[in-house]
Amino acid sequence: MDASTKVSMTQLVVPAPTVTVLAQPAGPSFASTALPLRIMITSGNGMIIPNGNVTVTDNSEVVGSAPVDNGIASLTQSSSSIGSHQLVACYGGIANFLSSCSSPIGVSVLPPYLLNQTKSSGTVNAPRTFVDDLQVIPTQGFVGVVQLTCQVSSYSCNLSPSSISLSGDGKKQVVKASFTPAATSTSAELFGWPIVGLLAMAIRKRRLKLRSVCLVLGSAALMCCVGCGPVISVPINSATQTMVVTAQSGLYSQAVTYQIQVVTDVDQ
Repeated sequence: MDASTKVSMTQLVVPAPTVTVLAQPAGPSFASTALPLRIMITSGNGMIIPNGNVTVTDNSEVVGSAPVDNGIASLTQSSSSIGSHQLVACYGGIANFLSSCSSPIGVSVLPPYLLNQTKSSGTVNAPRTFVDDLQVIPTQGFVGVVQLTCQVSSYSCNLSPSSISLSGDGKKQVVKASFTPAATSTSAELFGWPIVGLLAMAIRKRRLKLRSVCLVLGSAALMCCVGCGPVISVPINSATQTMVVTAQSGLYSQAVTYQIQVVTDVDQ
């Protein structure tokens, strides 16, 4: 009898380990601006890692992800909060390559600008206007656009200019922030114009002298009782108003608050 022996072989393929490196960004980082990040993934056996995906976390919070192309991944990260940030990049791995994470790198995020009030409060004698030279002071090197908006109830406010372009030179910009009280008419004005019309009609008719004289005297007395004639304009009641000016650049925003005391001024 012929004897035959069959030999089977099992080959175990072990995924290669990887090393992920997150490069330290060059230059300062500003809130509201995109921070470019570059991640490199290498293999211990010298093979090029063709694909996969990288995830970046900021203090353990996922802030972005990017595909891997021949061992390189690139993405931008934006933050609205200033201060210290710790970034870590993790490669997810594929069939032939294991996952790995980078060592954490520290990034200090600076405020792109500062709002500085010349005066934060004041008294305005209506209908005059309250004005402040609001300064936008950019951090050296910051390039971007700052949009300003104003909020105040029952009154009007204006910002000139309302949009500022910063070129990175660190020079401050001045915005005229103005607050204008809104005037309302008194009841005397409502009574005054109809009374003037009655006087004119009475004078034009000239039918009965005595009746005309009585009408004139009665109308004058009524005008005195209600508080003068139709040229009166009195602002709304005295009160302290809060005006908020907000500046926005990308994800970053700042706000300042004005406390404005409105006093009543009657012009006759």
